[in-house]
Amino acid sequence: YSPPVIFVGIAFFTFQYWLSGIMFSYGIDRSIILSVMSACAYLGFKKLDDTKSGLITSTATALGGPLIEIGLISLLTDSIGGYHYTDSGETGFFPLWIVPVYFLGGPANGNLARGVWDKLGKVVLVPASADSGGGDDVNVNN
Repeated sequence: YSPPVIFVGIAFFTFQYWLSGIMFSYGIDRSIILSVMSACAYLGFKKLDDTKSGLITSTATALGGPLIEIGLISLLTDSIGGYHYTDSGETGFFPLWIVPVYFLGGPANGNLARGVWDKLGKVVLVPASADSGGGDDVNVNN
């Protein structure tokens, strides 16, 4: 995963996040925002990742992000500098269009992680017994 691909993924995710706020601030209906954010998430995923591991990452991000936000919104009340959306949306915590925004965070974060991992050139020690049945450990570069 080259730096330009990583940068495009992060930039597109940032653009989608920004666009969702702009659309909301202009009073665009939530169902239209959800449709646009879903289209961005689908296109971004197909162009920037489109792998099984990427789908797992994006799905985990789309589900985990909002669940974490529910916890933050529930635990951090206004009396202690609370965290909340200006539009609690269909869920009572946030509008549904935040889910596809989180989904597109999968390729942005996943490709960044892949790029960092590739650059680290991590060396993994594989026990020789798991390799060929004896001897010293073998270095395997990933």
